[in-house]
Amino acid sequence: MKKLLSILIIIFSAQVLFSQCSPDTSITSPNIYPDEITNLPEGFVGQPYVAQIDVLTPLDTSVSLSGIPISVTIDNIELTSVSGLPSSFNYACNPPTCIFPGGTYGCAEIYSTVDPTSADVGYYPLIMTTSTVAINVPLIGSLTQVDTVDYFYIDISNASA
Repeated sequence: MKKLLSILIIIFSAQVLFSQCSPDTSITSPNIYPDEITNLPEGFVGQPYVAQIDVLTPLDTSVSLSGIPISVTIDNIELTSVSGLPSSFNYACNPPTCIFPGGTYGCAEIYSTVDPTSADVGYYPLIMTTSTVAINVPLIGSLTQVDTVDYFYIDISNASA
């Protein structure tokens, strides 16, 4: 029993250590990186896949409420789900909760848990769902908005890198 518990702890620790990205703090403009044009790197059969997405969450922004522009403070943006990943892929965030407070750096890492095989060859459009909490909204107080980021994709190829 102790041996099984030790093995499970080692596997869990390796998973956590492997999937912990470090945010790129050289980013100066709030946004998601890479952008739609650069996108995620190509994956290859037989090779591990790792791609990092960096985020600089805005502290404040302007939104339109009934056609009237107003300034709001971003409390946080949460990455609530990523769909469309190949079956042997997963994601992890830094911070581990995938909740990025306003004005802070964060990242998400998409990685293969098993090297892609020829059965994984193909194009995988990703849908990332986010939930943004804005505070200090005039007359309302706080506001939660659900959005999707749908321009990322993973292309897995049989060709070698």
